[in-house]
Amino acid sequence: MTMPKFEPVAKVLVIDEVGRELVFNLQKPLHTADQLTEAYEAGKRDAIPEGWMLVPKEVLDRFPEINLSNYDHEDACNLNAWGVELVLAAAPKGEI
Repeated sequence: MTMPKFEPVAKVLVIDEVGRELVFNLQKPLHTADQLTEAYEAGKRDAIPEGWMLVPKEVLDRFPEINLSNYDHEDACNLNAWGVELVLAAAPKGEI
């Protein structure tokens, strides 16, 4: 696939509360061609950085809110340790 050529635009389309389309000319483009190219390239890369893994939402949903207004220091540390064990247990085997 060849890289598209990006041309910055200096117009904004606004649809008002009654559905009218209004076009405003800006004094300068919202983004440069380089910024658009960088965003395009970023979108083609893997979303998960090398060496990282996603944690399933089901695992994250089991976490209570840990802060010292809900727990004393020792309980917060114990909950944190429990959370680390939970996440590591959810990791694919052999990939830690």
